Amino acid sequence: MQRRLLALCRSSVFFAFVASVLLFPGDSPAVVSDARLTGLPPNTVVTLTNDKTGEKVEGKTDDRGIATFLLGDRNWEAGSYRVTFWGVSRAITLKDDPNQIDLSGLLPSIRGLLPGRSHSIDIQPGVKFFEFALKPIDSSFGLRIDYSPPLLCCEDTFSLVPYVSLWTVPGVNIGKHPPFNFAGTFKSIDDGWMLGLTIGLMHASDLAKWGIAPESAAILGILMMGIGWAHYDFDLKRVAGFPHNFTIADRFNSRDDALRLEFNVGVEANWPGGYFLGIRGGAAPTYTDIFNGGRRWRTEGSVGLVGGLRW
Repeated sequence: MQRRLLALCRSSVFFAFVASVLLFPGDSPAVVSDARLTGLPPNTVVTLTNDKTGEKVEGKTDDRGIATFLLGDRNWEAGSYRVTFWGVSRAITLKDDPNQIDLSGLLPSIRGLLPGRSHSIDIQPGVKFFEFALKPIDSSFGLRIDYSPPLLCCEDTFSLVPYVSLWTVPGVNIGKHPPFNFAGTFKSIDDGWMLGLTIGLMHASDLAKWGIAPESAAILGILMMGIGWAHYDFDLKRVAGFPHNFTIADRFNSRDDALRLEFNVGVEANWPGGYFLGIRGGAAPTYTDIFNGGRRWRTEGSVGLVGGLRW
């Protein structure tokens, strides 16, 4: 009898536990059921990232710039998320159940951060190096202005933006050098200036995508390649007497118009409002017939600050 009562008690306790679970379930964590993002550029790939787990889901906006993510089966909790498009990420907060977030206010500022999405103009003061290309020209101050229109090609592979630049060296530094012997008349290089025009293509990459910069920063790596025209114009002065050390003037030219290539790299930090600041440098092979010895390739170098505005 006692054993039967004990078994009955055990059965009653088990039945009560099951009933409590079925009738009074515990609180389950709420999840984000969906996210509807509006105000984005039309027909654009958008990635939504869960900052807590690192999981990602990819979608595409429609013709109205709306992207809808159905997330109910992912069990994503409310919290911090990241929206990425055009290579730039922005943080958002999603709550439980359905979400609708208007991102139209971000679009103008993001457009101002990316080459190819806006007009861009910059000024680059810097130094040009001629020691190995145009002896006896020493390192000289140079100034450059670049402009890029709001055009972008090859976005799905290797995005490229056209640019045009105007550059000048208003006054070159002349190093010490033996005078040139023009059939018994001796002259040395006294002064000069340079002017150039270049057109080319630029690629900009968000360094955060490569783990080189934090995602919260808008830091771009820049690659540039161009072709253009360069003009050299130098003044000569006559040297009195008969110098012991001189160079024979062999097919000597003090002025020339030349074909010029350029290859530049740089890095720049961007701020809301379209302002950016950075550093760029590179090399420029130039096919020129300047000074002595006829036409040949001579390569100059350059490095300088760059600051500008995109709008």
